[in-house]
Amino acid sequence: MPDWFVTILQGYGLAGVVIAALGFAVWQQSKNAFEVNNARLSERDVLIKALESNTTAIRENAKVTEQRNQVTQDLAEAISKQAGAFDIFLQKSDFSQSNMKDTLQGQLKALEAFSESNRVNSGILRDVRDYIESQRE
Repeated sequence: MPDWFVTILQGYGLAGVVIAALGFAVWQQSKNAFEVNNARLSERDVLIKALESNTTAIRENAKVTEQRNQVTQDLAEAISKQAGAFDIFLQKSDFSQSNMKDTLQGQLKALEAFSESNRVNSGILRDVRDYIESQRE
């Protein structure tokens, strides 16, 4: 038996041993509670770091989402401008086609008039030639 146990038993009797045993049990429980508390504190620190990292990730995700929304908005504006430019192109093409059609119709009328004047002039020249030949005979 350890010396301290014999000393307590002689000085205080069985009650001293029970008190010493209870004291030792309380000390052991206190030591265990301290170890559990330290383990919980380190778990809490890990949890706090995880929560902080999660918060940072959420903030970064929000920033990226905001940037994506801005890019989407810019793309929508670009598509809108492109559609407007295409409408203008179609209007100019339609105007150009209409103008070209009118120009070609005008050129056709000018060619028809030129052909008619050539026919008339040819007829006049034939009449003059026929008249000249009839005068020679």
